[in-house]
Amino acid sequence: GDHRDLHSFPYTTLFRSMEVFLLLNGFEIDAGVDEQEKVILQVASGELGRDEFTEWLGSHILPKPDFADSI
Repeated sequence: GDHRDLHSFPYTTLFRSMEVFLLLNGFEIDAGVDEQEKVILQVASGELGRDEFTEWLGSHILPKPDFADSI
């Protein structure tokens, strides 16, 4: 397997945890799996810093359309 997968595992877990948190709070990430994986690897490698990640995430969060109906 690719060594990046093992190195990025904690970041992948954190990203998915963040995604669940957002979903539970009525938001979703508006990005495809490929783009999300690219961002995870960029964070893991240090290519994408906290400020850049925060900016990316802020521009890719949408209210979940059916959230109001589920509470």
